[in-house]
Amino acid sequence: MLGLLYNGTLVTWGMNKEYQANIPPCCGANITDVSVGTNFAVALKGGRVYGWGSNSRGQVTIPLAAQKDVVAISSGYAHTLALKSNGSLVCWGNNAEKQCNIPKTAIGVTQAVGGQDFSLALLKTGKVIGWGSNRL
Repeated sequence: MLGLLYNGTLVTWGMNKEYQANIPPCCGANITDVSVGTNFAVALKGGRVYGWGSNSRGQVTIPLAAQKDVVAISSGYAHTLALKSNGSLVCWGNNAEKQCNIPKTAIGVTQAVGGQDFSLALLKTGKVIGWGSNRL
């Protein structure tokens, strides 16, 4: 588990199989958002995403596009979405169900969330769009 305190400090507890509970030096303070997937964690600090833990599906190999101007993050099972300040999205990690194939209609995104093997985004218009697996 990973928690974000009001003062921007991260705390962890629980299973540490892939070292996801070992907070790296970059991320001890001034964190504005956090998210966890299966055995990995990501944190947002100064508009940049940092990741640690399991990288079995590239989920902590942060792309260049997620290293500035990011305002929010959300992880699924083994992928992460980063919301940029311009309303666009960046996605990386597992893409077996096309959960990282961001649709062209994902313009003006205000919120995004990663699920097991799908992704959702809320647009400025109030419309919600989804992509990836549609299995129950």
